Amino acid sequence: MINLKYLTKFKKTIYLLLFILIYSSIIAILNSIVIINEQINNLLSLIGISLFIFIESYKNGKRTNSKAYKIGLKNGLIVITTLMILSIITGSFNLKLSRFLYYAIILVISITGSIIGINKKM
Repeated sequence: MINLKYLTKFKKTIYLLLFILIYSSIIAILNSIVIINEQINNLLSLIGISLFIFIESYKNGKRTNSKAYKIGLKNGLIVITTLMILSIITGSFNLKLSRFLYYAIILVISITGSIIGINKKM
């Protein structure tokens, strides 16, 4: 029998993958219309992923009763793991300081979203 707790985590990962696919398509279309350099492209990707993660963590923080930072940490680690797996599959995985900074920003935003979510609930 399938545990519903794991199914909801899988559903969040599917939403993340769909968001990445749609957002990447929008950036690719924008890039074909107006030529965008790589730094702006990376910044747009970071903003889009961060916004998605913040909203998801905020909603999860509103659903929890205590220790929102743990929920944010868990959500952030799930997203980071998903992004790492995607980068390994696509062959773009590298161990640069900028990549670690990118993952640290995602983790901080996820924790912050959950903390703000639980505080807005009260």
